[in-house]
Amino acid sequence: MGKSGGFNPVLKGMALCIVAAISVFVSGCGTEQVKYRSMSGYESSKKHFCTVKDELFTPDANSTAAEYGVKTYYFCCAKCENIFRENTGKYLIVENEAPKHESKSSHGSSGGSCH
Repeated sequence: MGKSGGFNPVLKGMALCIVAAISVFVSGCGTEQVKYRSMSGYESSKKHFCTVKDELFTPDANSTAAEYGVKTYYFCCAKCENIFRENTGKYLIVENEAPKHESKSSHGSSGGSCH
């Protein structure tokens, strides 16, 4: 038998691997991988859900989009895009995970359009 109260070296190694895996995952969720852009002609011709407001909108000149991996996030206005930029990790959807949205009127008490 070994010392009582000592840390099992196998468990210690496993714990270090888990911490390393979490670090890689978290660092991969940074905003440096999000690509922001204006909406293309095809995208502008159909309705989308605003990622921040979680409401359906018809794109206009103020509407933008962001790409992260294979997912595209749409914003009804510049204010929603800025909120997304400031809190990107809150809105990114990891595979098989539900979105992390707040209430639909999370960026103003007007409850209406951002424009």
